[in-house]
Amino acid sequence: MDSRLTTEEVKMLRAMRDIHSGIAKVPTHIAPKLKLLGYVTAQGEYCSLTMKGRDELIDRDREDARMN
Repeated sequence: MDSRLTTEEVKMLRAMRDIHSGIAKVPTHIAPKLKLLGYVTAQGEYCSLTMKGRDELIDRDREDARMN
């Protein structure tokens, strides 16, 4: 799990995962960091979730399940 991500950034990644296409408009204050870390790729004004982003969410889901 990447501890550099804020709750808001993780929520955005989860929202992108839950969208069928995986492509969403990401707020401008979140997009640069997610791009820099490799969790999303830019597609014009929209961003697409990468496999690294999906893997991060899987790790977080596993950790949440283990904590409960």
